[in-house]
Amino acid sequence: MKKIAIITNMMSFYRLDLFNELAKNRYYKFHFIFSSETEKNNRIWEINKDKIDFEYTILNSKSVIKKSRGIIETRVINIPKAVFKTLKKIDPDVIIASEYNLTSVKSFFYAKLRRKKFISWSDGTLNSERFISKPQLFIRKFICKKADYFIASSTETREAQIKYGANKNNIALSFLAIDVEAFITALQKLTKNSNDAPRILFCGYLLKLKGVANLLSALKDIQTDFILDIIGSGEEEKNLRDLAKKYSLEDKVIFHGYKNREEIVKFYKNADIFIFPSLNDAFGLALVEALAARLPIIASKYAGGARDTVLENENGYIIDPENTDKFREKIEILLRDEKLRKIMGEKSFRLSEKFFLKNVARGFFEAIEKC
Repeated sequence: MKKIAIITNMMSFYRLDLFNELAKNRYYKFHFIFSSETEKNNRIWEINKDKIDFEYTILNSKSVIKKSRGIIETRVINIPKAVFKTLKKIDPDVIIASEYNLTSVKSFFYAKLRRKKFISWSDGTLNSERFISKPQLFIRKFICKKADYFIASSTETREAQIKYGANKNNIALSFLAIDVEAFITALQKLTKNSNDAPRILFCGYLLKLKGVANLLSALKDIQTDFILDIIGSGEEEKNLRDLAKKYSLEDKVIFHGYKNREEIVKFYKNADIFIFPSLNDAFGLALVEALAARLPIIASKYAGGARDTVLENENGYIIDPENTDKFREKIEILLRDEKLRKIMGEKSFRLSEKFFLKNVARGFFEAIEKC
């Protein structure tokens, strides 16, 4: 049985769903390595380790928060210990490493020294990485020219890998995803409330780069009735509350705060429109949740997953959140046309199947088989 080591930065709920799916495969023995259990940043994730059904190791790493250039103000750097020692103990035939961080670089050199196959796996896009430094760009180009195969989390990630030097014929697509089937099952158990006005949903961290201020700006001159449900917490919450008040939207915008995975399902069930106005996002997992919830979607062109989740004029629109007039125009179209919302919502649901974990896992198996 071929042994596979998959290395990523931290435990996150969506990675664990995928890893459980991969571990079911009877032809490969997987071992998962995490640089750290959590990160010192704004992410609030509840991890139920009782649901982990795979072998894993958490490295002893030191986390450092550094200021970044551009719209992303800070980033977390994990400085791992015992990468070589851990890999030597596992003795994998194939190493799959996420992104281009220090752990991945160490695992790359281990693979080359031990003559193991190395697969580079990434979520990043040319947009999400447009502010990287010259050393970071050098590492990407170096790995993309030397790796045996590649896994891309989106169409835009694939384009970035090719730009960095990867052979376009050696890239497998494996979308970033949640357990969509479980999400659909949870939705089916609920009954949608009768809404007096169409409900718009935003779900995400309240940071500047999430573009919620742009959403409020687009909504301020809309005369059609609506309710905006904002799910999430973060450092921008006070500023956004002040902005809603400034725009006289206090009666139309509801800040619900952080909700866990079980709680957010009811908000998707009761929503009529989903909006993802991010100014910088490698993918945007909430877009996949919106597909499963049968919602029409207005997604930012700066979201790496927009092109894989939104078919223009079919299940939604891809917009520039900084173009307020065009943004407002698309919102108004959906607010005024209930029939269109339902038609687009059904098309969203049909698109959700490609994000089922069994389909997402195929990209990993393709890369392993062909590397």
